[in-house]
Amino acid sequence: MNRPTIISQKHTWIIAIIITIMVLYPTLNNGWVNWDDDAYVLQNNLITTFDFSGVKTIFQKANVVGNYHPLTVLSLAVDHTISSKDAFTYHLHNLLLHLINVFLVFLFIYRLFNNHQVGFIVAILFGIHPMHIESVAWISARKDVLHMAYLMLGLISYLAYSESESNRKKRVFYVFSFILFSCSLLSKGTAMVFPAYLFLIDYLKHKKISVYYILNKLPFIALSGIFVYISFYAQQLEGAFISDVSLPLINRIAIAANSYFIYLVKVIFPINLSPFHPFPFQDLANFPTHYYTYLLLVPVLIVFCVIAYLKKLKIALFGILFFSVTLIPLLQLIPLGRAMMAERYTYVAYLGIFVLIAFTVDHLISRSKISRLFTIGVFSLMVTLFSSISYSYAKNWKNGNTLWSKVIDEYPNDYFGYYSRAEYFLTHKKLVQAFEDVEKSILHYPHFGLAYHLIGKLYEKSNQFNLAKSNYKKAILHSPNFQPAYVNLARILGINGQPKAALNYLNTIISIDSTYGTALLNRGVIHEQLGYPQKARIDYSNAIKVEPNNGVYYRYRGVNYLANQEIDSALIDFDRAIQLLPKDGLSYFLKAKTLQQKGLYLEALSNAEKAIKLNFRVKESFIKSLTSSMD
Repeated sequence: MNRPTIISQKHTWIIAIIITIMVLYPTLNNGWVNWDDDAYVLQNNLITTFDFSGVKTIFQKANVVGNYHPLTVLSLAVDHTISSKDAFTYHLHNLLLHLINVFLVFLFIYRLFNNHQVGFIVAILFGIHPMHIESVAWISARKDVLHMAYLMLGLISYLAYSESESNRKKRVFYVFSFILFSCSLLSKGTAMVFPAYLFLIDYLKHKKISVYYILNKLPFIALSGIFVYISFYAQQLEGAFISDVSLPLINRIAIAANSYFIYLVKVIFPINLSPFHPFPFQDLANFPTHYYTYLLLVPVLIVFCVIAYLKKLKIALFGILFFSVTLIPLLQLIPLGRAMMAERYTYVAYLGIFVLIAFTVDHLISRSKISRLFTIGVFSLMVTLFSSISYSYAKNWKNGNTLWSKVIDEYPNDYFGYYSRAEYFLTHKKLVQAFEDVEKSILHYPHFGLAYHLIGKLYEKSNQFNLAKSNYKKAILHSPNFQPAYVNLARILGINGQPKAALNYLNTIISIDSTYGTALLNRGVIHEQLGYPQKARIDYSNAIKVEPNNGVYYRYRGVNYLANQEIDSALIDFDRAIQLLPKDGLSYFLKAKTLQQKGLYLEALSNAEKAIKLNFRVKESFIKSLTSSMD
C-alpha cells in the first residue's frame, strides 16, 4: 500500500519556494530603514572599495554594530559594487538567499529523516513563517540569511560524512563541513552552536557516544570557542553590553524563560509582531513579578528531555534541543542593548519545532482518510494564515516611518520607537513631526541621552544654537559615552568663537575612544582654528588610520597640505578623496586649485569642469584665470 502524500514528492521543494516567493515579494518594494542600515551600508566605508585591499580591510576591521562578520560585509560590498545604494539590489539578495535556504532546509531535513513529506512541511513553514520576515525584509539582517545558508550546507556535509562508508569521502566531507562552519561563523557569530547540532545528528543516527565521536567534534568546538571570544570582544568595542536595565542573574533567567515561552507560543500564534520588543520596565523596582513564574519552565524542560531520552523519543528530543540550543545565546542572559527579544532569533531555532510539527502532520495523515483530510485542511489553513500575515508584515520595512510606527502601535508607552521615528523625520526634514516624537520619547523616559541629542540637532537646524548647546550638554549628562553629542557640542562652540571649550570636549571623547574618526577630524578643525596646523594634520592622519576608506578625511588633510604649500602631498590626498568620493564636486575643485599652483592649467580646468558637472559652484573668475593662463 502506497503511503499517502500531500503532493508529488519530486517537486515539493519547488512548490515551497514558489509559495515563499509569492508571500515575500513585497520585500522587494522596501527601501532603507534608520535601524543599522546606515552602519551596514549607507555610511559603511568598508563596502565602498571592492578590490584586494578593500577585501583585506573587511576581514581585518569588519566590526559593524558590535559584530565581526566579514563575509556578511563582503556580501554587502558586492551589492554596493552592483548598484551603489539602490535598496532593491540588497533586498533581492536577501530574498534569493532565503529561497536558497528554503531548498537547503528541505534537503537537510529530507537527508536527516529520509522523508520528503517532512522535508516539505519544514521547508514551507521555514519559508513563510511570520517570525522569519524580519531576517529577510530587513537589509541589516543579511547576516541571518547568509549564515543560515552556510550552516545548512555544513550540516548537510556532516550528514554525508556520517553516512559515508569510504574513508576518503569521509575526510572530504568532514573538511567541507568544517570550512562551511567557518564561513557561517564569519557571517554571524551565533553559528557557534554548530558543534551541538553535530552531537544531535549523531544521536539521531544512533551513534554511540565514544572517544572517536567526541574527538571529531574538537576542531569545531575549538573554532567555536575562538569565535565566542571574538564576539564578546567585538560587542565590548561597540559598547553593546550596556543595557538600559541592570539586573541580577535570577531576573535575567526569568526574562530568558519568559522569552523562550513567547517564542514557543509564536510558532503557532504569531501575534503582536514588532521589529523591536523593548524591556517592559526601566529599573529593577518595576520588574514584573509574574516573570518569576516562567522559571518553572526550566525544570519542566529538563523533565521533558529526560523522559524523551528514556522513552527513546529521538525526534521529540532532537526538536526541542535544536530549538533550545540555538536560542540560549540569544535569550539576554548577558544583556545586550535595549531589546528583550527579537523575531529574527527564531530564523534557525524554529527548525527544531517545525520538525515536531512536520512529524505530527505526517503521522496524522497516515492514520485514516478522515484524519488525513482533517490534517491537510488544518495545515493548509495554517499556511494560508501565515502567508497572509507575512505578506502584510513584510511591508513594515518599507522605510523608517512605517517601521517605527509599527513599533509604536505595539508599544505605545515605550520611548525608543518615538525616538527612532523622530530620527527618521529629522533625516527627511520633517522637523515638526520630529519635535513631537522626540518630546514623547523624553516624556516616557526622561533619562534617555540620545533623545536630548536629537532635540539639540533639531534646535541647531532651527538656528537656535543656545538651546542646541543646552540639549547637547543634557545628552552628555545622561549618556556620558555617547560620542556624537561631544562632537556636535564642540562644533557649535567652535563656530561661536569658543575653540578652547570645544577642544576640551573633543579631548574628553577622544580619551574615551581614540579610534573615533569623527572626533579626530573635528579636533583637527579646532586645531586649525587655534593656529596649530601641524597638530591638525596629526589628527587628520590618525582619522585616516582609523578609517582608511573615508574620503572626507583625505580631503581635509589635503587642504591642510595645500595651505602649507605642500602641493604634491595635497594632490595625493585629493586624488584619494576623489577615488573614494567620485561624486564629490568639492574634491575636484580643490584638486583644480592644487593643479593651478603647479602650473598644470589644462588639468586644473578639466577638474574644475568636473566639479561644475557635479553641481559644485565654481566662480567664473576661477575658470577665466585658468583659461587666460593657458593662452
